[in-house]
Amino acid sequence: MRIWLKFGVSLAALVAMAVLALSFLPASVIYSVEATYRNAPAADNELKEWIISQPNVVRLTVHINRRDNQKIELTAIVCQNFWNARPFAELDRKCEEFGYQLTGPFIVAQ
Repeated sequence: MRIWLKFGVSLAALVAMAVLALSFLPASVIYSVEATYRNAPAADNELKEWIISQPNVVRLTVHINRRDNQKIELTAIVCQNFWNARPFAELDRKCEEFGYQLTGPFIVAQ
């Protein structure tokens, strides 16, 4: 019984250390989303500059593509730890501010 208790405590300590390490361990994550729109500005410069200005974005990896005059795709590499939520939480609102009339929210690109 005593050996199982030591094993359990050791295992719990190992799991706790792993969780703690993951909360600080940085990773490069490819962020790729898409949305459809009714209208959009002539150029995507303002949106691209806003994305580049966001924390932990790798500047040279930001790409915005338009498809079929109705879909916008955004790809960027973001360096973050494993617990970070969506890196561009304000993306939908910012797109509207820059003149995009989205028909729905951004979703993970297919």
